[in-house]
Amino acid sequence: MSDTNYHKEIAFETDWATVAILRTTPHEDVPEQKAIYLKWKGVVSREDFQATYEKAGEIMIAHKCKNVLINSRELLSIDPLARAWTASRFYPKIIQALGKGCKGAVISPKSFFAGAVSKILVASFKRQDEHFQFQYFEGEEEAILWILGLI
Repeated sequence: MSDTNYHKEIAFETDWATVAILRTTPHEDVPEQKAIYLKWKGVVSREDFQATYEKAGEIMIAHKCKNVLINSRELLSIDPLARAWTASRFYPKIIQALGKGCKGAVISPKSFFAGAVSKILVASFKRQDEHFQFQYFEGEEEAILWILGLI
């Protein structure tokens, strides 16, 4: 990444996902900002999807990190039930553990179908709980800067 105001620490990688922690460089009166970075690749089974989110959630809670960047640009296919699980189980668990003020930056998949499913489910979740603010982005750099509060 070209921006020197933040860095990425890889937490774990699989064939279908990369999970990392994004951190700003604290200075003077500006505290460190953190976000979980979750990048999906290829075709992801429901079991792998849920297991990856569970591990990412553990990292979010351990680091008291209320922000997540979900990069689905390279995602080809995902079971719609897996995405529904994030809205009904994962996000409520994170909100319960971390409280209000959570943010999610979403980079939509190139795949039209996967992108449509993603937008429908995020819209559905937004109606269920206003404590998680989502924003869509076309590119990763802008999403990172937004989720870390740098723009």
